[in-house]
Order: sequence, then structure tokens, then C-alpha cells
Amino acid sequence: MTDTYEIYLGIGGPDAVDYGQPVAWRQGAGPVDVPIALSPGVRYVLAARAVSDAGILERNTHVLTTVEVNADGALLGAPPPRPEDVTADVLAAGDVRLAWSNRAALGLAEPDGFDVLSDGGTGTLDEDVPVATVDDVRPGQQEFAVELPAPTSPLRLAVRARAAGRVGPISRPAPVYVPPPAASVALL
Repeated sequence: MTDTYEIYLGIGGPDAVDYGQPVAWRQGAGPVDVPIALSPGVRYVLAARAVSDAGILERNTHVLTTVEVNADGALLGAPPPRPEDVTADVLAAGDVRLAWSNRAALGLAEPDGFDVLSDGGTGTLDEDVPVATVDDVRPGQQEFAVELPAPTSPLRLAVRARAAGRVGPISRPAPVYVPPPAASVALL
């Protein structure tokens, strides 16, 4: 059984973790001090890998935690993850059913709500004014859907999660196509 861990740092996100350069080690039980000068608005990701008694280093990339501070230097809570698998389906009545998945990953917060964003057909998502919000989120819930009024022109919809006052990254947009009006048929 190992009690030695190497600690690694990534600035910006999990993909930036430099597994070639440990910034700290922990041997034995107890906390570890990681000397990092934290700057406001910068996301720092710390990762850990166990080292066996024989010196074999594990290769996991999923033991992570996120650290971020605000302008006053206070520690911010972890952000929620990016919603995935976003789909938009036009229903028979013309309304749109937007569905997505959200799985809280290690080091990220479980969402307590979602904002639905639209580009209104302009190509630019309006991040300031959501077209809908979803606030009825159960702990552990991973699948979500909302119905929206029928659009009058093609547009794109996206979702972002909220957790403890923080917003996460925006999902990939889902296109909404508006079917053409049915042709009228004159009976003679």
C-alpha cells in the first residue's frame, strides 16, 4: 500500500496539467502544502498520482481539484461542468424540446440550476439574458429537458450550469430548424 503521492499543477484547466513536472509530494498521512501564488480570475487545477513502494507511478488523469480566487483573494467554490449531449427537437405543435446531460466530474460542482441561452438567429449567444432557466435540480440528477415556445426563425440554443453562484462553461449549441409552413391546398 502506498502513502506517497506526486502533486501536479495545471493553469487554466484539466488539459493544462503538466504531468511531467510535479510541484509537490506527499509522503505519509496528512495535508500537503503546494506553494502557488494565486492570481484572481485564474483557474488552477491540482492533480495527484500515487507512487507505489517500488517507485511505480500510476497514470490516472482523473484525481483533480480546482482552485480559484476572486479579486479580494477569497477562495471560490468549484464551477459546474459543461452540459453535454444537447439536442433540440421541434415538437408537433412547433414548440422546441431542449434536452441535455450533465455529469458532475471530479473537481467540479454539482449544478443547482441551468440557463438556456439563444442566439435569436444572429449567430451570437446572448449570455446576459437566458430564454429559460431550470432551477428544479435534484441531487445526482443527470438528464434534463425544457420545452420552449415555437421560434419564428432558425436559431441555436445552448445551456450552461450554475452552482453556488458560479456559472460553468457553455455547451455546444444545438441548431433549431423551423419547418416551412404547410402549403395550402385548394379543393375545386
